This record gives sequence, C-alpha cells and structure tokens, in this order.
Amino acid sequence: MTYRVLDTIVLDRDVPEHGLRKGDLGAVVEVYEGDGLEIEFVTASGRTAALLTLSASDVRPVADDDLVSVRNVQSPGLNDQLRAGYQRSDFGPLVRGKYARRVAEAKNLVVLDPRVAKAFPNDRAVNKALKELLRQRKAQSTKRPSRTRRTRRAA
Repeated sequence: MTYRVLDTIVLDRDVPEHGLRKGDLGAVVEVYEGDGLEIEFVTASGRTAALLTLSASDVRPVADDDLVSVRNVQSPGLNDQLRAGYQRSDFGPLVRGKYARRVAEAKNLVVLDPRVAKAFPNDRAVNKALKELLRQRKAQSTKRPSRTRRTRRAA
C-alpha cells in the first residue's frame, strides 16, 4: 500500500509505550523512502498524543466499515511534568514564537478565501487549476499580436 502525507490510517498493533492500541487512528505526516511513515496520533481535542515512525506494515488504510470511538489515553506524551533530574531553570527562558520567522520563510503557505476553498477538494486540485491558468497565460503571451486598425491603414 502506498501512503501519502495527510492520509488517515489505522494502527494495526498495540504500541503500549505510547499508550496506543490497535485500531487507533492517526495521520501520515511524512513518507520516507522504503516503507517508513511518520504518523501523528492526536486526542479528540487535537493535542498530539504520539508522533511515531512506523513501518507501512504497522498500519492500514481506513475502511468504509471502520467505526470511530473515543477512549481515554494514558501516555507519557501527555504528561506535562519534567522527567526526574531536570529543572525548568536548566532550559533557559521561554520565548514565544522563537522559530516563527524561520518556519514562515521555509514554507509557502497560502490561505484561500473560503469561497475559493469550497471549489477545490485538496491541494492537488488547486495546483492543477493554477498550472492550467499559467499554461493558458503563457500560450496567450506567445501568440502574435493581431493588427490594429492603425497598422492596417498604414500597410
């Protein structure tokens, strides 16, 4: 099975060290060469419960007859406490948005008007439409300009 970024998957085995069970839903956030996948598992509120690198054999695509359910998860990833041996002062001051500029420069993110977003089901559809628009624009610019009345009278 070939997976793409943002595909929803179903975990096919328990991962107890992260509080995950067979049947939990995740989202593919990165696809690596071979069969490696970076999968994010989130709580119902959207908080990341686990971010794991798994093999494609550890997951399966969602099926039409899969039923989504909710359960409490007890995961080390959800514990906001520092591990024993660390002090908050070991890490220096907190800086809000420390990497925001770097992320903004590295990404080409475009926010679509809601009416435009409704017309396109995904990023591939948007890119396909924009590429077609660029192709048409290029084709128009390479056409020979038609003669105007003035150039016809002069001829």
